[in-house]
Parts: sequence; C-alpha cells; structure tokens
Amino acid sequence: MNRATRTAELAKATQNDPRWALIVARDALVDRTFYYSVKTTGVYCRPSCAARLARPENVQFHGTCEEAEKAGFRPCKRCKPTGARKARQKSVGNRCDLRRRVQFKQLFLRDIQCGIRYDPVELPRRRR
Repeated sequence: MNRATRTAELAKATQNDPRWALIVARDALVDRTFYYSVKTTGVYCRPSCAARLARPENVQFHGTCEEAEKAGFRPCKRCKPTGARKARQKSVGNRCDLRRRVQFKQLFLRDIQCGIRYDPVELPRRRR
C-alpha cells in the first residue's frame, strides 16, 4: 500500500466518524466528552477549539486529556483543554455586566478605562 492510499484511508475514516462533524461545527456542548489531537502539530484540543481546522488524515481522537498526553501530545495553548472553563465564562459575565452598567448610565469614565482598557482621551472619540 502506498502512502497516498494510506492517507486517503485515514482521511475517510476520520470523516466518517461522528466526532469529526462535531469538530467541524465547533460544538461547545461536547467539550470534555472527547478530545482530538493533530499529529503534525503535536497538540490536542477541545472539539470547540477556534484554531484552524486540521486535515482529517492528521487527526486522532482521545477520551481524556491523560490519553492524549500518554500518546505524546501537549495541550493547545488556545483552548487550554486542561484548564477550567469557568474563567472564560466569568470574563464574559463581566463584559455583560459592564454593558448593563453603561445602559443604566451608572458608569464613570475611570470604570470604562479599567474595564475596556481605552485611553481616556480616545474614549470620547469612540463614542461619537
């Protein structure tokens, strides 16, 4: 069997796996139910990782982070599959809270500067 045939078989096997469709859709609901790794980069990710989609022939599936690490892969620095998901949810919550405070006009210029990190001179320009 030559290399091209082997590559085509690997790609077809990956594309026929139902988990591949979840990766393509970047479905966050299945995070932590499985992980996938990319042979060419040596990285494993969550299914919802925003990194560029890998070629199907380079993808392997794993049930846990430990399985992926035993196979020789390191965690993705973008989606941080070993890290807690609550940190991201908290930052989103903080942004939503900031929007609510702006809507009710209970926000001082210094609060905006700290929360969004704009220069105080630049902020009035952005509001125009």
